[in-house]
Amino acid sequence: MMFDSASRRLHRGDVFFISGGVPHDFIADAPGGVEFAVIHFRNLDDDLRALFSNNGGIYFFRLSELDQSRFVDLCYQLQRESVGGQPYSDLQLRALIQQVIVILLRSKEARLSARLTAQQHRTVEAALVWMQEHVNDEDLRISAVAARVGISAPYFRRIFERYTGLSPKRYLLMLRLQYSKYLLLHSERTVSDVAHATGFGTLQQFCKAFRKATGLTPGDWRNAHLIPPFGQRPD
Repeated sequence: MMFDSASRRLHRGDVFFISGGVPHDFIADAPGGVEFAVIHFRNLDDDLRALFSNNGGIYFFRLSELDQSRFVDLCYQLQRESVGGQPYSDLQLRALIQQVIVILLRSKEARLSARLTAQQHRTVEAALVWMQEHVNDEDLRISAVAARVGISAPYFRRIFERYTGLSPKRYLLMLRLQYSKYLLLHSERTVSDVAHATGFGTLQQFCKAFRKATGLTPGDWRNAHLIPPFGQRPD
């Protein structure tokens, strides 16, 4: 990404907040291209804009997998609300934008306060990548992740929770649920197929975990978040 006479290579989970009027451009050098989302904040409240100014002028954020999950959920809601034509959508959109900004600012504070050594940081980051790549493995165990990065399971749990704010087991569940949401919205797979593709042992286990997290069954969640055809209001 190039902006304001500078450039920076983007990675999964990176977010930029760019003030209006700043020239910027994107170049993708991956053979298969990249996927990214753009959120245009119009008439952002002065008090919210000041939060970024008070953040030392730093508009770059790197989100953890958990924060990515929350961020993507909010993007889905923003997209749905912006085309839904529901009453008081402006108020709802403003509330969602505030939640997006809170996630960005808290993610930076969490990383600054984690107090991990550089080696611990690299170890947890390597574990996060491994978990992401094997999210569909229903036999994945936290002990195996710890062994993969070369440390004991108890020590791994301590530094992982300090870094993410969640236990590795809870984090893996959140990762699987977020991936399942992506598949529900961006593929035509059945709910059963989605369950197996995201590492849940059985359909029943998937539905129970999904409903506990969202309050909806996977099928109901899919129907509630699918964007209707242009010009058609959601039910």
